[in-house]
Amino acid sequence: MVVAASPVGELAVAQNDGKGRGRRPRLRYYLRDPLEGALAYLLFGLLRLLPVDRASALGARIGRAAGRRARRGTSRALANLAEWFPDWPDDRRRSVVEAMWDHLGRVMAELPSVDRLIADGRVDIQGMEHLPAPQSGGRPILFFSGHVGHWELAPPAAVAVGYPVHVIYRPPSNRFIGRLLVRLRSSWGVGLLPKNVDGAKAAARLMANGQPFGFLIDENTNRRVPVPFFGPRDPSARAIVNLARFALAHDALLAPIQVVRTGGAHFRLVCHPPLDPPRSLNRNDAVAQIVDWANRHLERWVLDHPEQWLWLLRRSPRDADAVANTEAAAADAGRSGRARTG
Repeated sequence: MVVAASPVGELAVAQNDGKGRGRRPRLRYYLRDPLEGALAYLLFGLLRLLPVDRASALGARIGRAAGRRARRGTSRALANLAEWFPDWPDDRRRSVVEAMWDHLGRVMAELPSVDRLIADGRVDIQGMEHLPAPQSGGRPILFFSGHVGHWELAPPAAVAVGYPVHVIYRPPSNRFIGRLLVRLRSSWGVGLLPKNVDGAKAAARLMANGQPFGFLIDENTNRRVPVPFFGPRDPSARAIVNLARFALAHDALLAPIQVVRTGGAHFRLVCHPPLDPPRSLNRNDAVAQIVDWANRHLERWVLDHPEQWLWLLRRSPRDADAVANTEAAAADAGRSGRARTG
């Protein structure tokens, strides 16, 4: 999946919300980034030493404390909830945002122990019968999810059951935290591709060889399709559009993956029945149909557990995620390759 939003990065932003404005970039590069990186390494090491349940509970406390300081982030989340759920009372929206910070803190604290969560049976994987058996050289599968539940669990869980999934990786602004996350995710067996032209070409080659790939679909991009998300208030302008284009370019099955926190450091991962992309429609209609289908899944996941969605990620189209451009380039590369071989 496209690993775009890091829980570590979100909490670091929260802790520094409103601070350091006007300071020279050199000060951040040589002083603040190394200090934050050292703290992240120390925190991850300590969290790894703790029992998983204690680490998760500590993360909840950290998340709630960060949420109280992150005024801009909290305000953004409340504004998003007010836009999408205007009928909800203020108390309900605030309760959801408080629980979101609790959940985000747990996700961060559980990161060093993702392998233990899977090995200890804390992830109940359901719906495997809907997926084709893992195989090399067969028809590719595009797994997709959103920033709902513990989104970091989906790629290593796929690896654990035999799907050597790759993701496009967008590093956080702090290079030290970025190196920590790359080393951690690589230790799970997840393939990481850079968000550049080389990453796009590598993604196209992997898909051509039938390798599974992953997307997170709930970030905005510059590509729009007039299909509603949560009603007419939000025409789709997220990475979900690039998911549809990528699937059509590589004739890939689309498999929705839902991760839900069921209590503490326990989870349910549901493999929903995949979609075979429509071939009888023209390209624009096929993209719109896929986007609408995937939107319905994401809507249901968010409505079922609104406190487990990352409401901080609501962005305007001009703040397009660079990862989406990489995905689109990979889709274009796949189409060009098929045209040459055809």
